[in-house]
Amino acid sequence: SSPDNKHVAISHWGNNTVALLDIQGENPKSFHYVSELLIDKEMNLNYGKEEKINRDQGCGACLRGSIFSPDSKYLFIGKMGGASIAIIDVETKKYLGDIKGMRGNLRHLIISNGWLYLSINKYGYIQRTPLIDFVAHIEKINEPYNNWEELYVGTGARTIEATSDGKFIFACINYQS
Repeated sequence: SSPDNKHVAISHWGNNTVALLDIQGENPKSFHYVSELLIDKEMNLNYGKEEKINRDQGCGACLRGSIFSPDSKYLFIGKMGGASIAIIDVETKKYLGDIKGMRGNLRHLIISNGWLYLSINKYGYIQRTPLIDFVAHIEKINEPYNNWEELYVGTGARTIEATSDGKFIFACINYQS
């Protein structure tokens, strides 16, 4: 959910869309759907009954982890099917484009103590960058962003979490090579 407690975002792995829900108020019954935002191009999900589907090969951008900026202005969505982060302007409800430059197969994003952290599943890295620099780069969204520090933790880097003081980052590793 957004830091201002106004929205929840749900990324849809299969069809390159993100649902934005309004969660303002005390009563969950008042929460409601705001919009569905398309990232790149919509994928066809109308498969035949007997058709064999490989969801990992046919997922398009393979939208995965998402996080709101601390000011709730932007939503960052990891594209596991590429090497980029989709940027959504929450106020205008528009997909602005992608920031590229990190390693591919991005799975999870977190923000901790002024840093944006990424888990890179296939290649086994945790990458980080100063959040202020990343947000400033949104103005140059079509130019690669290359200000990343990284640490190899083992292939299959998945969910990451930071301690409250930001001193440690924990990573779930699916496969250690």
